[in-house]
Amino acid sequence: MRERRMREGGGTAMRERRTGDRGSGTVWMLALIGLTWAVAMMAMTVGGVRAARHRAYAAADLAALAAASHSADGPRAACGLAARIAHGSGGRLRSCVLHGRISEVIVSSGLTNVPALRHLTATARARAGPERLPTPTTVQTSGG
Repeated sequence: MRERRMREGGGTAMRERRTGDRGSGTVWMLALIGLTWAVAMMAMTVGGVRAARHRAYAAADLAALAAASHSADGPRAACGLAARIAHGSGGRLRSCVLHGRISEVIVSSGLTNVPALRHLTATARARAGPERLPTPTTVQTSGG
């Protein structure tokens, strides 16, 4: 009998202890799910920003090359082609300047992957043209 009472008495204390923690597993799981969601959203945001930056750099490089290769057609035609190339590459031409056969462009690209950050843009600058050869007075030769 005594063993039976001890089991019942001990069981009551254990039942009382368990009822105080009832539902805490659900709270911990919800917290873990929320944390996982937040980390995933941050990773997606960083990925979207990086993709926009790379898209802007690629569009700027291609637009600068197009403008430089058509600089003989005049600034209007060369920059018009650069704008079409930038648009086709996912960017928008902000500025195009020709200095002889050298072109300088600025292209921006918006964030399309992350709806919450659509108002942010990545901007890239690029310059293209023929390589400038050093003048004969600046060429150094090794003496022998």
